[in-house]
Amino acid sequence: MGKQQNIATYQAKLARSVFLTSINFRWSLLIFLQRRRRLMQQQYYFIIIMMFSQRSRLRYGGLIRGR
Repeated sequence: MGKQQNIATYQAKLARSVFLTSINFRWSLLIFLQRRRRLMQQQYYFIIIMMFSQRSRLRYGGLIRGR
């Protein structure tokens, strides 16, 4: 009797923990995706800025070298 009850409580605990972890996982996935989207936007801006700065640097470098 006691063993069966232990198994039942264990299964209930397991189900609850799985449920909670799935909720947590879903939340963390959502947060992760949001963060990643933001990061991707930042990287996009960063790449644009890098391109512009590199282009201007090349231009200035050419001017300095041409002197």
